[in-house]
Amino acid sequence: MKYGFMCLVAIFATPLFAQAQQSTTHATVLNVHEYENYPSTAGSNPSDAPLTAEVHTYEISVRVNCTTFTGRYDTGLDYFPSTLAVNSSVPVRVGKHNLYFSVPGYGPLRVPITKRKQDRSSPCATLNRVQITSS
Repeated sequence: MKYGFMCLVAIFATPLFAQAQQSTTHATVLNVHEYENYPSTAGSNPSDAPLTAEVHTYEISVRVNCTTFTGRYDTGLDYFPSTLAVNSSVPVRVGKHNLYFSVPGYGPLRVPITKRKQDRSSPCATLNRVQITSS
C-alpha cells in the first residue's frame, strides 16, 4: 500500500516538476539602482544607539515579454551579481510574488516583486490579442 501510494505520487509529481522547469524565460535588465541605508539614531548621543546590521538594497527592473517587473533585492553582503547588469539578458522564472533569477555559482536568486506594469503599446497589444485568440 505504501509503495503504491509513493509510486502514484511520483507519477503525478513528475509532470508538475517538468512544467515548473519549463516556465523559465529570458528577461532584459532595464535598470539597477542601489539604495543607501542610513542607520537611524535617536537622542543626542549616537554612541547610545543599538548596533544595526548593514543591509544593501538594490532595486532591479526587468522586462519579460510585454511586462516590466520591478523587484527589491536585500543582502547583508556588499554583493550584486554581475550577470544582472543593465541591458543584459538573464534567465528568470516569474512567480506570483517573486522573480527567480538563475545566477551561475549562486543558484536561484529570489527577488520579491514590488511593481509590475503591462505594456499597452501597439506591438504588445497585438501580441496579447494573438495569444488570447490562439488559447
